Amino acid sequence: MRHWVYGMTAGVYIATSLFLTVPTQPLAASADRPAVVGVIEQDFNGFFLVVTNGDGHYDIFQKLDDGLGVAETANVVCMPRDMCFLEVAHMPPSAITAYGEAGHTIGGLRKLLTAIKDSYALMHTAGSEKRQAGIDAWHKAIGELTTCFENRDVCQ
Repeated sequence: MRHWVYGMTAGVYIATSLFLTVPTQPLAASADRPAVVGVIEQDFNGFFLVVTNGDGHYDIFQKLDDGLGVAETANVVCMPRDMCFLEVAHMPPSAITAYGEAGHTIGGLRKLLTAIKDSYALMHTAGSEKRQAGIDAWHKAIGELTTCFENRDVCQ
């Protein structure tokens, strides 16, 4: 499913600051958005976009270069200038809250997000004989991110 979003804000928050913390300390949040959201967007230079409708649930979208490996039923959102994003995970309020608590660091989450970004790049640079393996690795990485939010211990 492809959605078109118009306007600069279009209900999408853009991270305005990044709070860096020692990995063993909880992340610092701004007044209107959890710190983990800003970290996801800014640590990956806009490759990921995190959106919410304000109810505490967040969806993580990944920037797309093209439709390679994207299922016909996938939730793809396109903005002006053909910038499109694929929904890769839903982050429930419990996951957001956990990253603000002592003992929950973002290191494991960063590794999963890096795996998505790296496998996506690999599938676009691989020769045709290895492209399907790259697509499979990308889908696996997305699945592991979903599992992470369902079971936070996976993200540690």
